[in-house]
Amino acid sequence: MKRAKVFAWAVVLAAAAAFGWVAGLIVLAVAIPKAIAYLLRLRRALAPTTTCPRGHVVEQYGTFRCACGRVSDSWIWRCPSPCRRVSGYVRCPTCGIAVDNPMLVR
Repeated sequence: MKRAKVFAWAVVLAAAAAFGWVAGLIVLAVAIPKAIAYLLRLRRALAPTTTCPRGHVVEQYGTFRCACGRVSDSWIWRCPSPCRRVSGYVRCPTCGIAVDNPMLVR
């Protein structure tokens, strides 16, 4: 009887270990591409410049006016004032087309 219980526990542990590996691989298969995509968006967002859809250079650091009215010398995508608004897009200074915030996921 004791031997049967030990065998049953061994089967349960083996199944749990096998399932754990499978579940872990599935989690990694999903998490790693998401992390890579996030790092690529972060790299684009922290670059000194970005481009509009027509190829014009848009500065990401400089003097900008927030929707709250504050003018500041900072990063284009977040207001440093107490409002802390995140900009979803800015207009290209050359052609006026919207340039999307690379950190916002579509």
